[in-house]
Amino acid sequence: MRPECLALAAGAPAASSARWQGRKKLLDRLIMEDWNDIRRQSPYRRWCYTARYDQVVPIAESASKAVKLLKNGALKTYPGYSHGMLTVNADVLNEDMLAFIAK
Repeated sequence: MRPECLALAAGAPAASSARWQGRKKLLDRLIMEDWNDIRRQSPYRRWCYTARYDQVVPIAESASKAVKLLKNGALKTYPGYSHGMLTVNADVLNEDMLAFIAK
């Protein structure tokens, strides 16, 4: 752990606490920002992928909404894959990603 993190974790005043507050404000702003207009205007193709029955991030709450916001979005679902498909099924996903890029 970096020294400034140790100082903050211990509750001691640190010279970097102002820097931490600045980072926190930036992250809060990025989280609260509405990115929908930017997504709609983007000219780049985007590939969205999800496990068909992902219980951690349901398709209706994530990929289906995201692909509708994208001007050039493509959605690929993988039936039977788990939330950890990027690790478990990397060989299949890598092939599909390269095929999408090659288009």
